[in-house]
Amino acid sequence: MATTRVRLFLVVVIGSFSLIRACMGSSFPPLLRTFTTLKSCKFDQIYQLGDSISDTGNLILEPKGGATPFASLPYGESFFENATGRCSDGMLMIDYIAMASGLPLLYPYKKENANFRHGVNFAVAGATALPVDILANRNIPSLVTNSSLNVQLDWMSTYFNSLCQPDCAEKHRSSLFMVGEIGGNDINYALAEGKPIKEVRIMVPVIVRAIKDAVLKVIHNGAIRIVVPGNFPIGCLPVYLTLFRTNNSSAYDEHSCLKELNSLSIYHNELLQLAIKELKQENPNATILYGNYYSAFQWLYRNAQYFEMAPTRVCLFLVVVIGSFYLIRTGMGSSFPPLLLRTFSTLKSCNFDQIYQLGDSISDTGNLILEPGGAATPFGSLPYGESFFRNATGRCSDGMLMIDYIAIASGLPLLNPYKKVDADFRHGVNFAVAGATALPVDVLANWNTRTSATNSSLNIQLDWMSTYFNSLCHPDCAEKHRSSLFLVGEIGGNDINYALLQGKPIEEVRNMVPVIVRAIKDAVLRVIHNGAIRIVVPGNFPIGCLPASLTLFQTNNSSAYDQHNCLNELNNLSIYQNELLQLAIKELKQQNPNTMILYGDYYNAFQWLYHNAQYFVNHAANLGRRYSSLIFLRFTGFDMESLQKGCCGTGGDYNFDLAKFCGSPGVPVCNDPSQRLSWDGVHFTQAAYKVMASWLINDILPQLQCFQSSVY
Repeated sequence: MATTRVRLFLVVVIGSFSLIRACMGSSFPPLLRTFTTLKSCKFDQIYQLGDSISDTGNLILEPKGGATPFASLPYGESFFENATGRCSDGMLMIDYIAMASGLPLLYPYKKENANFRHGVNFAVAGATALPVDILANRNIPSLVTNSSLNVQLDWMSTYFNSLCQPDCAEKHRSSLFMVGEIGGNDINYALAEGKPIKEVRIMVPVIVRAIKDAVLKVIHNGAIRIVVPGNFPIGCLPVYLTLFRTNNSSAYDEHSCLKELNSLSIYHNELLQLAIKELKQENPNATILYGNYYSAFQWLYRNAQYFEMAPTRVCLFLVVVIGSFYLIRTGMGSSFPPLLLRTFSTLKSCNFDQIYQLGDSISDTGNLILEPGGAATPFGSLPYGESFFRNATGRCSDGMLMIDYIAIASGLPLLNPYKKVDADFRHGVNFAVAGATALPVDVLANWNTRTSATNSSLNIQLDWMSTYFNSLCHPDCAEKHRSSLFLVGEIGGNDINYALLQGKPIEEVRNMVPVIVRAIKDAVLRVIHNGAIRIVVPGNFPIGCLPASLTLFQTNNSSAYDQHNCLNELNNLSIYQNELLQLAIKELKQQNPNTMILYGDYYNAFQWLYHNAQYFVNHAANLGRRYSSLIFLRFTGFDMESLQKGCCGTGGDYNFDLAKFCGSPGVPVCNDPSQRLSWDGVHFTQAAYKVMASWLINDILPQLQCFQSSVY
């Protein structure tokens, strides 16, 4: 299944897990709320048994596995830009479950020297629930691998014996175990051998018994929270629709799926649920849940139109979450060609007509350089903008920003800055200004904190917005904004940055944070007064991971750094700001029940990228950096040795020198900005913004409730 589609029906699966309810109590959110819900369970590890639905690389590490199709492109092309052994164009359901739990993606068990601190994936593509000798007794060959479920269980026991015996139960109090999906290949191989469906049906109780025994063995290894997924409606898959094609119309249901094959899956799932019921009675201290893959797929299939997928081709349609960059023409103006990007189609279901942005340099698409003296800032000249626009647009990056990708995801043109004369504002306005603060400059002056870039703080931007709306839609802006998205921030980071740069101690800066958050809260109220009904309020990034911070606050005290070499005290400052901001959003939602106000989790978007940077690898040929009429946006993977180094900069451990900022004479630019997270030590690269924007979109989309939420 294509990456985005996997994610969409995984929302349904995760939403149906009662373990979330157990983790969250009465605060369990609506079904399609968000992927962040599993974080409340505080899983430290995930262990996966299964087949190709879950294998993240074991098969291709087996003898002859490297010769299977899964070891080569186009497998993996949409996310990893390289074949990883996953049987998809990108990520799998287990990858999204790991993300939802706040954990890195699971390594395959057979990967040497892999980091298994957060779990292990034992699944093998082609694996069966029954051992290969038992299948052989039924004249059914195992076509792909001998690593059936019993072999995977032996691997698991060997691993745990070396890790935690005799007290694995204590370690696994914070672990999630996934036993399956498994058993589908037993049925697949039997059908491929020409076994009649009635004979295959007789196998199902034996298959389910093997899965039940596997769960018992997992419990014996100390598992207390276990999910046992069922099978998909195999009668809807293109392979079976091809192999069992018939002119008998009564063989198909109303969705053109083969009824007899779907009935086989239903029978398998019914027996599996009965087995789980027995397991729960026999093991009252273990949480054992059924993973309803069948209904998850059915829900997606029947709601495909909400995700711009043709139902009859849903299994063939590829939509990506974080995909490869595609061919883009220069000189596009406000419109984009059809082949823009193979990604970010998800927000189109919200049917936004306009987007309005308030903020600072994370979002400014050109306002600062249109202010008096702004063109003289580094952001008004190359190398800023070199990777996409081939010209400086005022964006504080080598290319596009998160707001650009959000606009693309919504099917809208990039937002013009408010200060651009005669600009097309039909689809929204960007009021953000690089260097802007949440607090007015006079309030900051009372704190003896100077603003160095602009006086266009958040209150000024709100005045611009009000002036614009007064000319556009007053007095009935509420009706116009029913199809608008408002982003209030990221803002407030510069208030902190300026104070720190001017030598304020962190405790004094910390005292400023409630005042900053109050200003953001007041801004949201003012936006609501202007008619906004869907608002995203982003928090701050982990500023202790930025090259600028690591340079300016460098210390020989090792305890000042976390395990990722980020400064604890500065990251805690961001966490504090984000916690207060989320409390403010909670109050705003209570006071404004008819307005959707969402927290934009920039902190965890960056953390996820930072912790998973090694997965973004592309071995595609170098397409070159500059062309006269075409731009190839490359993504060659992040350089793991330079995650904390600026691309455009010089000096020190982090390639940053405030006195020789990016754009200054003689300051070099790295050969490939797409290999770096940081552009200039303060701001991120286009490649980093793209990944973080995708993470954010996937986080907020379910909360926006833009599509049908009933489950079949």
